[in-house]
Amino acid sequence: MRWLVYFLVSLALILIIFYPRQYVTGKKYQVGEIADKTIRVLRDLEVEDRVTTEEHRKQAEKEAQEVYDFAPQLAGEIKERLSEFFLKMKELYQPSRVQGEEAISVPASFRKEREEELVSELGVELEERELEILRRFYFDREILARSERVVDRLYQSPLVLDREILKKAQAKGIIIHNLQTGEQKVLRDFSEIKDLRQARRELSQLVKQEFAGYPSSLKKVIEKIISELLRPNLTFNKQASEQVKKEKIEAVKPVYFKLKKGEVIVRRGDRISPEQWKKLQAIQNRGQKFGGGILFLGLLIVFTLAQFFTYHFAQRNIKKFKLQFKDLVFLSLCLVVSLFILKLVVYLGGNLKEIFSLPEEVSFYYLAGIAGSAMVVRMILNSEVAVIYSLLLAGFSGLVLNFDIYPVLYHLVGCLVVADEVGVCEQRSKIFRAGVFLGLVNVIMVFGFALLQNNIQDQELLLYNSTFAFSGGIFSAILTTGLVPALESLFNYSTNIKLLELLNQEHPLLKKLSLHAPGTHQHSLLVANLAEAAAESIGANPILARVMAMYHDIGKLNKPEYFAENQREGKNPHLKIKPSMSALILINHAKEGVEMAEKYHLPREVIEGIRQHHGTSLMKFFYEKAKEVENPEVDTVEEEDFRYPGPKPQTREAGILMLADIVESASRTIQDPNPAKIKGTVDNLINRAFVDGQLDECELTLKDLHEIAKAFTKVLGAMYHSRPDYPEPVEKGASGGKKRNHGLDSESAKMQSATEPTPGKGKEAIKRLGG
Repeated sequence: MRWLVYFLVSLALILIIFYPRQYVTGKKYQVGEIADKTIRVLRDLEVEDRVTTEEHRKQAEKEAQEVYDFAPQLAGEIKERLSEFFLKMKELYQPSRVQGEEAISVPASFRKEREEELVSELGVELEERELEILRRFYFDREILARSERVVDRLYQSPLVLDREILKKAQAKGIIIHNLQTGEQKVLRDFSEIKDLRQARRELSQLVKQEFAGYPSSLKKVIEKIISELLRPNLTFNKQASEQVKKEKIEAVKPVYFKLKKGEVIVRRGDRISPEQWKKLQAIQNRGQKFGGGILFLGLLIVFTLAQFFTYHFAQRNIKKFKLQFKDLVFLSLCLVVSLFILKLVVYLGGNLKEIFSLPEEVSFYYLAGIAGSAMVVRMILNSEVAVIYSLLLAGFSGLVLNFDIYPVLYHLVGCLVVADEVGVCEQRSKIFRAGVFLGLVNVIMVFGFALLQNNIQDQELLLYNSTFAFSGGIFSAILTTGLVPALESLFNYSTNIKLLELLNQEHPLLKKLSLHAPGTHQHSLLVANLAEAAAESIGANPILARVMAMYHDIGKLNKPEYFAENQREGKNPHLKIKPSMSALILINHAKEGVEMAEKYHLPREVIEGIRQHHGTSLMKFFYEKAKEVENPEVDTVEEEDFRYPGPKPQTREAGILMLADIVESASRTIQDPNPAKIKGTVDNLINRAFVDGQLDECELTLKDLHEIAKAFTKVLGAMYHSRPDYPEPVEKGASGGKKRNHGLDSESAKMQSATEPTPGKGKEAIKRLGG
């Protein structure tokens, strides 16, 4: 269930942070569109101008040079094919001679077949008449040499398929990659580059020049062969060109905008310019980059773990930090509501800036007054819980306000200030005084921030922020005053103010106690005086101790006559019943008191005080009496049957109540009380409770016990101060007192057991325990 609370709080915080969006705006504006709101930067940002960056990348892509492969060996390959063709054809048509014999002519069928193979290898389709022309010249070597010179002259400059494809690269040039050497160079002058059409036109002229004097029929055949063999030696390399583009694009560095907190990008009603549109796009793109599920998951993890480990550490290392599930829900509610108020005030304040023409740097979070929630936590729980809560509230406030550090410091100091001021709050006016003091501290913090931000010269801004800061303190007090009663009712908590209301003697339970059990009511008043004084002496809550004391014996209302303080002379019902029954009646008064307290909706702390004020102490008088009449053959008296069921006191206030109850009851048996007797009795009683283990669970130290003993002694000394000697009244009072002290109830049991001499106890014993 605790993890569920952490999870739900984290979800609520994420919603508070992002709704409304803290980035500029979620609306997609276009250039020339009218802005329907003033758009400002909420914190210092350095964001990528993706529009400009993309433009630069497109420009880099346009400027990227294309790569062409240059094959200088192509002319040699063409000449080699020509040479092979001519030489083999010459051999085919030249008669073979064998030494000493006549020439042997090659069969016509073989020659024809071989000729077709050679023509195919050449790669040029030659007709029979064209081949016949070459045969007439016997494939002369001179013809071959002249043809090779034509090829060389054609390939003196690079040759491309079509010059038109180079026009778009005229301005930026091209990269020439030499396939033979692997070298690369940039070529920007394309005047020497020619394409196949130009080469073939040039080929006709070159053939005429080289083959001057030869028949035109031969010239046409040679021109056809070379034309068919021509190939561009400068070819476009698409893959390499794409790689160059990619490198150029990757080399473009992103363009960034540096935007300052509070900077206005566009005002409501203005037409959005291209420059403003770029800034909007940049910030919106940044939001998209860090948005979505990844950001949500990250914040959910951080918020949940922050709550868990903060509370977990406090639970394990701070003694007074003990949270029930109800307390955790209460703290979580305070946290979420406070941050929601903070976000709401800041959001509305952004619109008010425009309406009232306030300075852009005005900080409306000064006005939120969320430190009041720490005041509420301190009043309802304790200082340790208030400190931990303040740390969480301050840290999360910085996240809500765009991950800013100044709100963290501001709210942390404010929370600690008000939590300290309402440490002991007995009147509602104390809340208002705490709010005024918080306002003054807030103003000092504003001046400190102005010095840190180097804008102390801006008097208008300083005036607004200071006014908001002081007003925030007042608002904290107002909110606290209104919320505390509602939270007390909703969670059944009790502040000191509510506890003081319970001390009103017109409360139904106290009124019944005074009417139906006046002795118990008087006893409760005396115990309350002792408990309050003791609590003040050790820094516990004196108001809670007094309230617990006033209500601790309300269970006696059911059977008031069984308790000595309510018995009339000579009437003691315990004389007519067994000791075990007497013990049962005494045990039940605590249980019945708890039931009454729950019926009247008393605070939890008071109910626990009623339950714990006897701990597991032994009703010694009735135990001893039972043992006197014990018949081992019939029944055995067990000590556990004569002990209260507990639990032992769990808080310092409950421990004080137990001791005050014991001391007040036993003080009635002191004969001729004087300071020494009173001190000895008090020390002895506290020592007995300590040795019996009744104080083991309430965190009272030995030093606390000594201070409590001093406080009890002082109060009892004032109650039993010396009087003038009036013999007759004193004798009557003493006589009555002696008779009264013979009642057989729980109070008499405590008195008798307290005044019995015990070796090693008393003043010396409590000294051994710590003093």
